[in-house]
Amino acid sequence: MQASCRGVPVIYSITHDILGDPFWAVYNRGVLDAAGRHDCEVRILRPENYSAENMREVIEQAVHEKPDGLLCTIPDAAVLEKSLRSAAEKGIALIAANARDQRADGERIPCLLYIGGEDRAGGKLAGRRLQASGRARNVICFDHYVTDQSCHSDRFAGLAESIASGGGTCRRVRIPGHDGNAAALTVRRTIDNDPDVDGVVTLGPPGAKALFDSGLDFRQIPHVSFDISRDQLSALRDHRLLAIIDSQQYLQGFLGIQLLVLYLRFGLLPTTDILTGPAIVETSNLEKAEMAFATGTR
Repeated sequence: MQASCRGVPVIYSITHDILGDPFWAVYNRGVLDAAGRHDCEVRILRPENYSAENMREVIEQAVHEKPDGLLCTIPDAAVLEKSLRSAAEKGIALIAANARDQRADGERIPCLLYIGGEDRAGGKLAGRRLQASGRARNVICFDHYVTDQSCHSDRFAGLAESIASGGGTCRRVRIPGHDGNAAALTVRRTIDNDPDVDGVVTLGPPGAKALFDSGLDFRQIPHVSFDISRDQLSALRDHRLLAIIDSQQYLQGFLGIQLLVLYLRFGLLPTTDILTGPAIVETSNLEKAEMAFATGTR
């Protein structure tokens, strides 16, 4: 445990945010709400253009500035390992949020704990929800990251496993989530070239928006998405979307900062990781999700 000599703990929050993804606005609200409640100084950082290498540079600069704590997503453990191990060796309290090092104990980056979703389980849940629609024999999964990212890879792996268990097939198509027009065009071309598609999964709001902007009518093709945005909630209400798989990212940001402060001040720490998902939003609980969205907590 490291006690801050600066009066209040100084904590850096670093994510693999893609600009424009509303997911991270909610995560950051949790970070800032916790900072205000628990009297700490927080700095929010992300690479201007996501790649694991660019994120590593952001982490290295943060470590150089010697904060008391670091709340960090780990979308690529192999690339980020050296920088994050350096943080731990320098006595910086480290909590992983949203995306984690999946290796076994003794091999993984030495974080105090992980707070976030279980993405493989989320993928399986998405697959089961598609199968409940009575289709899901030929499923396309649109991934709005053009490079590998562990959360999305786990979501796709769980989805593919679930669809295969029902005798169907699933393939992943990458779309440029940072470029809405190009993403929508890729979605349109992909569906037009495969008329037998009977199920679609999008791995987050940028992919869902690309699908909605493609001009295709997805009332005819069951669609399950991940994470929550205004567009997705509207689509769920209009029956253009079956369900949203939610990892409750507000909790990830809020609890990450809260627990770092409690650890730095008092040495308090949960003894296990904290899973915030997968949760599912459907028409049956849509109203509560809309109310939470309006407050910025979902």
